[in-house]
Amino acid sequence: MSLEIYLCIVVRNRQRELQEQVENHASTETLELYLLNEAQSIELFRFSMPEIERITMALGLEPTCYISKIRVSNIFGFAMLMYRYSSPKRLFDMSLIFGMDPTSISAVLRGIEDMIYEKIRWGIQFNTHLFLGGFLDVCISLWWNILNEKELRM
Repeated sequence: MSLEIYLCIVVRNRQRELQEQVENHASTETLELYLLNEAQSIELFRFSMPEIERITMALGLEPTCYISKIRVSNIFGFAMLMYRYSSPKRLFDMSLIFGMDPTSISAVLRGIEDMIYEKIRWGIQFNTHLFLGGFLDVCISLWWNILNEKELRM
């Protein structure tokens, strides 16, 4: 089944459920991620499902995430985030695919972003003192010495 046909079926079947979820402000996962083949998941999320599972595991995200009274699995939330980042998407368009109202999608996306940031923020920060002039001179001279030693060995 092609991706377009699958998405049309999902959209058609989920429009009624979306209206109920908007009224109840409760959301459940409605896109069946396990039904997507590798090509479809790469086209939607830029990652295959096994890669998304490995990324969420490496990030240390909890298996189930609770965001503003919305419960989603880490894989589903991360897949939503990757879908949003893969190309510009409107929240309403995402609501038709993921079966959640736009407000809930926005909350989940922001919540997953915050969780990822909290997990890696110390890993992406760096010491600005490393860029001071004196330290750079020392680093350049060390690298120069290492390169010269390697050339002499060859």
